[in-house]
Formats: sequence, structure tokens, C-alpha cells
Amino acid sequence: MIPERIALIGFPCSGKSTLGQSLAAALGYAWHDSDAEIVAQTGQSIAALFAHGEVHFRRQESLWLDTLPARTRVVLSTGGGLPCFGDHLARLRACAY
Repeated sequence: MIPERIALIGFPCSGKSTLGQSLAAALGYAWHDSDAEIVAQTGQSIAALFAHGEVHFRRQESLWLDTLPARTRVVLSTGGGLPCFGDHLARLRACAY
């Protein structure tokens, strides 16, 4: 059985986005990239968000995580630091990723 939600986590620049796109296409799932969606939601680049401090950027990730429970048949590529901050990894797990 294939899970309804798959989250890819790992070091920065380790291929999560490349693999995520390929895996989603092979499964017929939607693919979402946390960094790309945060940039789209805020209208700011990752660098600009980090210019306000890491805590500010991690808060944007937390807001993005709020959108996950409604998503199914999806492959997520997370930012490299997302699972290392606060309760982010627990929140991914709570959504059955």
C-alpha cells in the first residue's frame, strides 16, 4: 500500500526536490516544495526571509505546515532545516507522512 502523503526530508541540496518531482510523477501524486510554496505565499525570496532572522523564516515554515492536513496523494519536498526546528518533525509525523 502506498501512503497518501510522503514527505522527503534530508540535508540541504541532497536532491529532495528532484526526487520528489520524479516520485510524484511516477505515483500520479501532486508534488509540493515547501520552500517554493513559502516564497509564493510571502512574495519574498528565501534569502529575504532569512534576512529577518531564522526564527522568522521558521515561522513561515510553521504556517506552511498548517496547510498539510488537508492534502492527500501528495509528495512533499521539505527544506533542509524544516524537520530540525521546534515541533516541525512531529507535525509531519502527525499528518501520517
